[in-house]
Amino acid sequence: MNNKAQSAQLLSDTDWCELPSVSSETSSPRLTNLSEFLDYRAALRAIAVNPPNNDVSWPTKPQAQWVR
Repeated sequence: MNNKAQSAQLLSDTDWCELPSVSSETSSPRLTNLSEFLDYRAALRAIAVNPPNNDVSWPTKPQAQWVR
C-alpha cells in the first residue's frame, strides 16, 4: 500500500472521533482525549496531501479515553 492510501485508511479508521455523539460535553460516554485524535488526524492528512516517496514516520494512534 502506498503512503497516500495508507494515510487515507488510517484516517478512515478514526472517523468515528469526529462524531458529535462522542465529543460533545453533554455526551455520555464522552471521549476525553479528543485533541490527541485531532492532532493524529492532522498529521495523517498532511501525509495524504503531500505523500513522501520514501519511508514515512507514521504518527502513533492514541488510545481512546472515555468518561461517563
